[in-house]
Amino acid sequence: RDIGVTGVQTCALPIYKGFTLGALGRSDEEIALYDELLARFADAPEPTIGQLVEWARKVRTDAER
Repeated sequence: RDIGVTGVQTCALPIYKGFTLGALGRSDEEIALYDELLARFADAPEPTIGQLVEWARKVRTDAER
């Protein structure tokens, strides 16, 4: 499976959207978006996507606080 740049973008774009939702005070939507991202990419073998998933996991945890 070769996700490549498109896969990285597909994973990264929701993270940016999550930041925007958080900045707008829409934390429930932000957390739901991160949950979807984690469900979709948690098992991706690509190292770059794995790094984004870990980062999204941390940001999601911070959003719950």
